[in-house]
Amino acid sequence: MLTLLFFAFTFPVVGQEIDSVKTTKNQIDLDVHFLGLECSYKTKITDKIFGGIGVGGGFLGRIGINNNGVVEVFKSKMFVDYYFTKMLHLQFLGIYSLALTGDGEGGKSIGYGIGIYFAIGKIELGIEPSVIYVNQIGGSGKYDKGRLITSLLILRIPLKKW
Repeated sequence: MLTLLFFAFTFPVVGQEIDSVKTTKNQIDLDVHFLGLECSYKTKITDKIFGGIGVGGGFLGRIGINNNGVVEVFKSKMFVDYYFTKMLHLQFLGIYSLALTGDGEGGKSIGYGIGIYFAIGKIELGIEPSVIYVNQIGGSGKYDKGRLITSLLILRIPLKKW
């Protein structure tokens, strides 16, 4: 009887399969811009969706599509990352930055954008088209009309996954 109880308790525990495939739930990335760097942390929400935050600095140059462009000296962002495939994903961004405009003025800016990234091996290449609103230093205290801008090519390097 004791032997039967022993097998009754050990077989369900030993018989369960142990998943040998490690699923990555968190990741830290380094984004290399032309003259600046960004670091971001993201965590898994579902199989295809990640959420995260990032900060960056340097001269994060952005080309203006309907204006003179912007250089972001400090940038922070919150984002949601949606993976279509392992090779392609979109990042929906909320942005706050300290920016210098092509007009020679600067101030704080807020905005939103979409990052488009393609995986090539372990690294990713992408761009981030955005709309930002700049509040000029010494200005009226209001944000100007939106500026449509896009980043230069971004090289994303995953630093750590766990």
